[in-house]
Amino acid sequence: MMNKKWTALALGLVITLSSGTYIAAHPNVSQTNENVRTPIIQVQDQRALETSNAEWQSLQADFEEVAALESSGQLEKAQELWEELIPKVDDKLGIYFDLSNNEDMDYDETYEEDSALSSEGWMGYINTFSDLIDDSEKLSQLMDFAADLDSLDETSPMVAMLEKQLSVLLTDALGDIDLAEVGSVFADPVELEDTLSEADLEQYGKLLDLYVNDEISGDFEAAQDKYDQIIDLLNAYPEVTMEAENELYAQYQVKNEMLTEVKAPKDEMGSPLELAESTAEDKKHFRLLWDYVLKLMPDSATDYVDTFEVGSDGKDGTLAYVYPTNETGKKFVLNLDYKDMVSESGVFNKVDLDETIVHEFGHIITLNHTQLTGVSNGTYETQEGILTEKSYMNKFYAEFWKGKTEKYLLSNEDGYRQYDVEKLYTDHEAWFVSDYAATNVEEDIAESFRVFVLEDKASGNGIKDQKVNFFYQFPELVTMRDEIRDGK
Repeated sequence: MMNKKWTALALGLVITLSSGTYIAAHPNVSQTNENVRTPIIQVQDQRALETSNAEWQSLQADFEEVAALESSGQLEKAQELWEELIPKVDDKLGIYFDLSNNEDMDYDETYEEDSALSSEGWMGYINTFSDLIDDSEKLSQLMDFAADLDSLDETSPMVAMLEKQLSVLLTDALGDIDLAEVGSVFADPVELEDTLSEADLEQYGKLLDLYVNDEISGDFEAAQDKYDQIIDLLNAYPEVTMEAENELYAQYQVKNEMLTEVKAPKDEMGSPLELAESTAEDKKHFRLLWDYVLKLMPDSATDYVDTFEVGSDGKDGTLAYVYPTNETGKKFVLNLDYKDMVSESGVFNKVDLDETIVHEFGHIITLNHTQLTGVSNGTYETQEGILTEKSYMNKFYAEFWKGKTEKYLLSNEDGYRQYDVEKLYTDHEAWFVSDYAATNVEEDIAESFRVFVLEDKASGNGIKDQKVNFFYQFPELVTMRDEIRDGK
């Protein structure tokens, strides 16, 4: 994938809570984790809710018993007592989950579908600070309280109490941060002059000033109110909130480099795809885009493409992407963004086209069936499969990522490694040919391949120069480079 919006606007995005979150969550019976040791009500902390109340004290005693059982290794007993305790806590806080229509629905599904758990509530607001809070325990505590508040009926008497508690927690978590020097999660009004109406732009600017001032002063309840108003205003502009749908204009089957339009296109799962409206002139451009791909890339590369798509997620979003047609990795779908590749006057953006197409073919060259194996042997693994020992990407990973980036790794699930990209790039900008290359190994090798093909051989000996020159050890890739440059 190639994306121009390296940093997205954080408009109310939500951190998914684990099933071990107390108060608002119902843990899976098969999972008992270390979160059990976190007190449900912080009685020994000045932030405690109604700690003098007899019912709260009783619940706290029950919870302490759960914690003691868990700490002593009696997990089954701890889990049984915990499950008995949850409804009591829910009832005390007034939290509701309407599971009457689906008793088998788990908490995560409820969270995603229940309108009471709004992503534009306190959880969304707290998430705007998540990158600033280094203390993971404080962040977890904040999100727990935010989940409690977002789960409550707005008329619940507990709302005001929880809001006050959240403000105290936020003040504590952000105490060492000068919010006046921290960039807002929202765009500067100047950046939205061509998008918002004159009246909305003026209102947006006023709300943004009030929102920032409230945060700086520590009045987080007032800041939350301004945040919600800004979200409501921006929701009328999908291109700003990045909620614009990824539209598909046309899908073509590719055979012997010729296109055949698919009248009833389907996605990779076989589900029907709806086509957005496009004119006859647009369709001429779609075919010209494919002609450009053929002119730029050699047969050894384009032979991997059996489906060509033209779509868009709006200007300057995702420029293009590829994915294998099936698990064999022998054939791929290539999707190009029409609005990014062609100007409003119908002229091709040649630089963007060259860079984007070569980048995407960098993915195809490094992730096709010749690079994969069905047996794990300690080599690099991606979502597409296990790389062979001699594959380009496995060698690239071993030379430039292994043993050097582990401290930036946030998760590694199903062959997809997620890194703290901003910190990795900030700490080691000299390692990468672009900020996007720091996303993961897959994007790094594709970006390095792009520079290898389109620019002169790197003359330096820095890490990013080594990455670009890495490809010269493979004669077949040097030949491909020469063919592409000759065809430009």
